[in-house]
Amino acid sequence: MRKFLFAVVAAYLAFATQPAAAQVEAKKESQSTTEIASAKKKEEKSDAKSSAPVNPQESRWFELKRAEISFRVRYIDGYPSSNGHSTHLQHRELFEGRLKFDQEAKYTLNLRASSGFYFTRSFAEAGVGHPWNNETGWNMFLRHMYFSAKPVKGLELQYGSMPFAKGVLEENDTWDEDGYVSGQRISVRRPDKLFFDDATVTFGYVGDLFKPNFFRRAQRLGEVNYRQFLVTKNVGKRTAITAEYESKNGTLAANKKTPVNVQTVHVGTKINTKGIGFADRMWFDFYRRFTPEADFGYNIHGEKGFMKDKLIFGMGFTRIDKSFQNLYDVQDWAVMRHKSLATGPAIGGSPSAEKITRGNHLFFHTSYKLSPEVTVFAYGNMDLRPTFAHGSANQMNAGVTFDLLKTMQKVGWFK
Repeated sequence: MRKFLFAVVAAYLAFATQPAAAQVEAKKESQSTTEIASAKKKEEKSDAKSSAPVNPQESRWFELKRAEISFRVRYIDGYPSSNGHSTHLQHRELFEGRLKFDQEAKYTLNLRASSGFYFTRSFAEAGVGHPWNNETGWNMFLRHMYFSAKPVKGLELQYGSMPFAKGVLEENDTWDEDGYVSGQRISVRRPDKLFFDDATVTFGYVGDLFKPNFFRRAQRLGEVNYRQFLVTKNVGKRTAITAEYESKNGTLAANKKTPVNVQTVHVGTKINTKGIGFADRMWFDFYRRFTPEADFGYNIHGEKGFMKDKLIFGMGFTRIDKSFQNLYDVQDWAVMRHKSLATGPAIGGSPSAEKITRGNHLFFHTSYKLSPEVTVFAYGNMDLRPTFAHGSANQMNAGVTFDLLKTMQKVGWFK
């Protein structure tokens, strides 16, 4: 059944995304000789410019939002050194799009497919270098598949496997961008009627951390172990503030039997400082967990763009507490030494950004656009005050991303 559904969707997309055929108007019999000669000259000029880029066509039925292929070389080091280190090549294939059931796209089916076997990763090992997680392969998984309805202005309803709603909060101290929650969500965006610019409520299931394929966990749509209440407020033209409360039911990772209810509050702001400071954009995030093991963490991050943002450099500091992942049922990453798909990944992970994990990390990142289609990037972090064992205390990576969408737009496939 699953293969049949994929075949139907593939055939549908192939038909729906074809550029509209060019229509040639018939010349009127009443045209004068002068008009005909003028038309011929225009045709000659058009032929001379035939090598110019074709204007992209917007499909009535399908919109491709993202299509990328990336490669990176990653070095990762554990703490203490007995936890090992590794240098290896990774790859990522990432595609996002939506089917539009009406011309105004009020009703859509949203899709995100990527490589990567784990909840927090769309990068997978290519089999070159020393293995770290034994997730070698080129499989694609449909992580997100959800229906979105906007029946009236400012109201959106979502149902399915969705990304996390984070407002202006960053993934460093919330949930990884590659993660997923299966359930339902309602968002109200009517700043003209309400105090907040965005008010969102999510009820769903967070889990199945080694099942990125939505079809293998679709039954979770009827379960609820995660509840979120989030609001965002714009302050002037430069600042946005997000606050959220979330509750996650689970069990302690130590024995997988003791039930817990993790209650956390996040508050963060994003500030546009372009033209008035040393950075163009800045983020300040803070979380406080109240139960069952009270603790806190924060994230400070700034970015600066050069050459009209062709070159971007950023750096920051993130603190993630020791118990962050255990209380979220992220397997036994803090106590297991095994590295296989059957028994779990390398020690030290968390449900937040996979490149940060837990600890006190100073980090930097940079990217440079060689062309509209090709971007090179680098990233690094270091745990400045390691106090507990974890498998990714320090990381460095460098790689390249190929933007396939921009390439397709050049030939007129997508707008």
